[in-house]
Amino acid sequence: MAPIIHLERQASLLAVVTAVGLAFAACSSDGSATAAAIAPSGVHGQVHLQSCPISSSSGCGERGIAARIEAVRHGASNPVGRVQATSDGHFRLGLAPGRYLLKAISSHAAGCHPAEVTVPRRKWISVTIICSRGIA
Repeated sequence: MAPIIHLERQASLLAVVTAVGLAFAACSSDGSATAAAIAPSGVHGQVHLQSCPISSSSGCGERGIAARIEAVRHGASNPVGRVQATSDGHFRLGLAPGRYLLKAISSHAAGCHPAEVTVPRRKWISVTIICSRGIA
């Protein structure tokens, strides 16, 4: 009987190791929906594309677009978080409290204006990132 008990313990240990591994993967800094859902603070919002030149003041609108958003901590150069905005531009990215520069890249736009944000402790900040067809 000892070998059966030993195999049962190995199976239980394997299940625990697999669950822990999946939990770490879900909490990675890639901005996944799972990580954002459990984060106590961060940013959420939308990426908009201006539908007319900046100099025009009438008949212009904006629409949401898909984009990759990267968060870079103030004073640093490497992203600490990434997320893919949905096709209508919505995104949510869990971040630790601090100052960040949000950069968006989209194949639908020539450029996007970076957004500076300060994420407070245990709060979510709303932000809109504006992109344009011309020079950003």
